[in-house]
Amino acid sequence: KNIAEQAAIVKQEFLSTMSHEIRTPLNAIITIAGLLGDKVDLEEQELVTALRFASNSLLLLINDILDFTKLEAGKTNLEMRPTNFKQLLNNIKKTYDSLAREKGIQLTLTLDDAIAESYEMDENKIAQILGNR
Repeated sequence: KNIAEQAAIVKQEFLSTMSHEIRTPLNAIITIAGLLGDKVDLEEQELVTALRFASNSLLLLINDILDFTKLEAGKTNLEMRPTNFKQLLNNIKKTYDSLAREKGIQLTLTLDDAIAESYEMDENKIAQILGNR
């Protein structure tokens, strides 16, 4: 029992340290991308928008992964709010456009007209699911 308790303490200390170590440079990336957004041309703005979206998604994912107490307790909650689904899909596409080009793949997104502008959803969880498919 003592070994298990000590292991849990070590794990929490490790997660706390890693949380800080990972979030600090990631927050710098998000800040720099935000500053760049105002200083670049239209084509580069799309890349900066994709960078900001991907960085924010990564930060949220890291927050979920590093919050072990929530995961271990099975209490991962959905944060439901109105979300522009078409914009979300376009942001995900922009995130993967450069990766697809590097592999010689043309990435296309075709949206049905029946898709509503807004849905009630956890935008970050949906982005994680769609981005990992």
